[in-house]
Amino acid sequence: MNRNLPIILIFLAIFANSATLQDVRFSCNSAKCSLEFPFRGEQGLPDYFQKFDSAKHILQVAFSKTEFKLKDGNYNIDSLSSWIKSAKVSNDKAKNLLYINFKCGDEISSDRNVVELRNKTNFVMSFNLNGKNSTKSWTLANIKAEEKIAEKTNEKSVLEGFSILPPHIAGVTVQRNSAWDELLIILDSQLPKQLKPEITDSSVSFAVPNAPEHSMVFQTANSEISKGFAWSEGKLTIYLKDSISPAILLNKNRILLQIPTTAGKLSNWKVLPTGLSSNEYYLPSNEQLAVKSAEFAQKVDKNSGAGKKLVTDKKTGEFSFANTIQVKRSDASYIVTEDITSLFPSAAEGRPLEALEFGDRLRILKKQPPFYKVSFNNREGFVYQRDVLPEADLTTSQKDKLRRLKKESPGGVDSIAAKFGWKDDDKITYSSYGFRDPFIEVRGLENDGINIDNLTLVGVVFENEMPMAVLSDNKTRGLSHTLHEGDSVKNGKILKISPNSVLFLLQEYGVSRRYTMSLPDRYGGAQ
Repeated sequence: MNRNLPIILIFLAIFANSATLQDVRFSCNSAKCSLEFPFRGEQGLPDYFQKFDSAKHILQVAFSKTEFKLKDGNYNIDSLSSWIKSAKVSNDKAKNLLYINFKCGDEISSDRNVVELRNKTNFVMSFNLNGKNSTKSWTLANIKAEEKIAEKTNEKSVLEGFSILPPHIAGVTVQRNSAWDELLIILDSQLPKQLKPEITDSSVSFAVPNAPEHSMVFQTANSEISKGFAWSEGKLTIYLKDSISPAILLNKNRILLQIPTTAGKLSNWKVLPTGLSSNEYYLPSNEQLAVKSAEFAQKVDKNSGAGKKLVTDKKTGEFSFANTIQVKRSDASYIVTEDITSLFPSAAEGRPLEALEFGDRLRILKKQPPFYKVSFNNREGFVYQRDVLPEADLTTSQKDKLRRLKKESPGGVDSIAAKFGWKDDDKITYSSYGFRDPFIEVRGLENDGINIDNLTLVGVVFENEMPMAVLSDNKTRGLSHTLHEGDSVKNGKILKISPNSVLFLLQEYGVSRRYTMSLPDRYGGAQ
């Protein structure tokens, strides 16, 4: 007995904090009509509000923390009534509100209706007759609610198992960026680890276990790689376009085909079992990034052309910027970071073609360590890698100096550059209009150890007992490092030093890989 007493008290406390609405009644006398909401007791009566939607002729009444003895649903009262035609009962559990929406006739047209408390338990809302005829009385408990739940359940059951994709295919994505065309096929189960593709001039096939014998061909719209794919003789067969030899990557339940492409528009075409979506991104050619989202909308409107309309929100009819990012194609320019350096005619140096100053913009044509082959003012030449940096990698002080010299790019040096693929000659800059940049990792950057991405192997002192590697810093002129086997670098360590190369063991994002850095040969290439 004593053990159950606290549970009973808790139940009574919760029950006491919740009001119970027993019914809804409508009646008229010679002076007025009234809606009555009788509650079970005078303790814990709820807050309420009323709101009238003149466009839909609906009077909404809401009560807080209220249980209703009648179930949710639509109650058809009198479709010809000039007072109340129907009532809809619903509960918002998140807000803990009971809603009753009354579909009204012409006699009710406001939410400024007088409400009084009768007999300490009943809320009564009154409407003046204004000399017009009254209507018959009713009680909501005597009216049967329409069942809506079953219809939703049936609709859901109809969609279960439905798919516009071939069997065992969970999704398809066709994507084009500034460097690659990609076709991604996602299956509903894992691929075997030893699975190898069967490649011909016109197709790529995969012998997947428990595969269907045949299916219809699913056409891959906008893909430069494939005409489509289908299950054929128990294999997933991707039909290639003419003269296409894609790179193929298999990972878990994903098949990725990829080919290099020339710079063009960015597009994404995605198919799921119950629908598809297609997106193309707005790419102004030589315009600055819009400072505000409204300015961006004006640019989109100006560039949309005659006969084209912007996509708008279906509910509000207005253009939405919640997930809008403007992108802009720009040259991947490298900036001279030294006060003065030389542009050489070849990798063997020789007499300089001309002097370069801080802030001069170079277009990288080729990597040829320790040089870059570059283009400057329509003249090609060679410059030391250590004397230049990508604009996105400039320090804050270097960006400030660039501004003072009025050598910043039209888009601004603060525009963030996002690379697609490895190609250095094409970048995308974008603005997120003050929202968090979606392309920046949430976790902080790790600064432990030397970053080998900024180093070039310039020498090896090779001894059997303790070989030593000499690496030059590309960012800081005159800075070099001497490292031995087992020394730590950022995200890894030196595994082995050979007479002509250094082998690193790196671990990034939980994946271990080996990377070899070789000495340049006499012509500047790797040995």
